Amino acid sequence: LDALGALTYLPDRIIAVDTGSRDSTPAMLADALGGHAVTSQPKRTGFGAAIQAGLDYADKLGVDGQSWQQRTEWIWLLHDDCAPAPDALLRLLETAVRRPDAAVIGPKVRGWRDERQLLEVGLTMTGGGRRHTGLEKLEYDQGQHDTTREALAVGSAGMLVRRDVWEELGGFDRNLAIFRDDIDFGWRANLAGHSVLVCPAAVVQHAEAAAQGRRRLGATRDRTHLVDRRNAIYVALANAPARRWLLTLVRMILGAIGRGVGFLLGKQPALAAEEIFAVLSVLVRPDKIIRARVQRSRMRKVDPAELKPFFPSASQQVRNTIETVLAVVTGSGNGHDLPLRRRAVTDPDSEDDEPVADDAWWLRALLKPPVLLV
Repeated sequence: LDALGALTYLPDRIIAVDTGSRDSTPAMLADALGGHAVTSQPKRTGFGAAIQAGLDYADKLGVDGQSWQQRTEWIWLLHDDCAPAPDALLRLLETAVRRPDAAVIGPKVRGWRDERQLLEVGLTMTGGGRRHTGLEKLEYDQGQHDTTREALAVGSAGMLVRRDVWEELGGFDRNLAIFRDDIDFGWRANLAGHSVLVCPAAVVQHAEAAAQGRRRLGATRDRTHLVDRRNAIYVALANAPARRWLLTLVRMILGAIGRGVGFLLGKQPALAAEEIFAVLSVLVRPDKIIRARVQRSRMRKVDPAELKPFFPSASQQVRNTIETVLAVVTGSGNGHDLPLRRRAVTDPDSEDDEPVADDAWWLRALLKPPVLLV
């Protein structure tokens, strides 16, 4: 809210969607934005469904007597744990003016506590379903990625979307309540012939509270790793080209088995079980995959082969796989797309996203590679 108040260019309207908060959040939103700007949804509402609820609510209120069909309208998506820079929206809209073909524009995302650390400058996905940023671990922002470019997808924290494109694509896939919905949306937008851009001049800081395990997921009762892997498999199978679909399926199954074995070697049986269960939970509902592929085929205007430059190279994927295997075996937890060690949450109903206590110092010392080697 402080970041919104500091914006140099304000949106025409701000709508806050509260999903079942039990603390003072609704009152804080009403005090800051006005009661008319806040709408409430059930706790289990997914992010995409919450966005659509906010849009429907805004349409009922109306803006200058015009509907979104009568003008070019942009939607700016913000998470409750992200803070845009004062000029973030202005830079995104400037990019929209320079690139009239742009339908989705995303900012450069930095860390919450260390604003020098880069988290995202565009997104893609590997053949094994891993979320790929193209960044090194703990890479700092020194302007090395400050070029506006096209990408497969951008993160939903700070994403700017043209309203007509949002409606054309049906918004975020409702089968993805949280995680991977942004990659799926960008992938579908590209296949529909729209441009997805990264605007590094616009900066957003993101705490990634849910992904980092600092609070429980509200949209689902499942664990973070299970939700992420299940959604990754769904997105890959729903968007893969028909000629590579069977290969993608086999790769997902073998990848889950391989990762499960790796987690067992790393003495993380719960994560190993979640890898296998993620695959099974997708395969037992082939109707969802079929419906998703039919919907995407109706909107497809671009040959999937044209999107190949947006995906990481084979050499990069091999490198990431090696790093992940080493991280699992050594227990360091620093591999690409590797979940953090589970950390306790003091209060399941708390909205506080402060970091919880990490493993004890003696456990961290015992898990260091030199100690394990000895």
